[in-house]
Amino acid sequence: MAGTVKRYDTTTIRAGSVGDLWTGVAIPTAGNRLTLHTDGTPESVANPNAKHLGHTDAGTKLTMNFTITDHYVDEVPYPVKSSYDQTTFELTGNLVQIFDEEAMKALSENFATYGTAAGYKQFTIGTPGSIAFRTITFICPTPMDATKFLVVQAYSAMNVAGWDMTFDRKGRSMTPFTFRAYALTTRASADQLGNYWWQI
Repeated sequence: MAGTVKRYDTTTIRAGSVGDLWTGVAIPTAGNRLTLHTDGTPESVANPNAKHLGHTDAGTKLTMNFTITDHYVDEVPYPVKSSYDQTTFELTGNLVQIFDEEAMKALSENFATYGTAAGYKQFTIGTPGSIAFRTITFICPTPMDATKFLVVQAYSAMNVAGWDMTFDRKGRSMTPFTFRAYALTTRASADQLGNYWWQI
């Protein structure tokens, strides 16, 4: 008899590479993925509305999880069945380019309205009238090959963190983001929130 092969592989450990956060990229049709240029940015013809959201304070954090309800019966002290409750999918971090209107529009479209005229740019604060969603995408090089890229895309998301900025003498202003994915119910149930994939 033979032993079982161990799967140590340092090329599958991501460390040290920088990723970028994008909005306005195209939502791929079922079975497809975001079209990338060779440099890892969204390809401009397929993604004419793509906007880069600029610098972050300490990168972007991805959180995906699910919850279930366990069902019990009187005869045994452990669950005998479970039912599915929900899946959560969020991209979080802190944006630092607070004078970049494209970045700030992505964070504020559900409580602020952007406008500009001669001599100024502004956000008026209030209720715009309808809840807005946008696609949010994170792209970074893979550790296996720096010319190949990892993509995390939330098809329909909104920033639920609002604005939270400090203006002080010693610090650098920034504001948090929490882009939470919401279901596109016209898609198959296994593909309503987004995707996580990498090139090989």
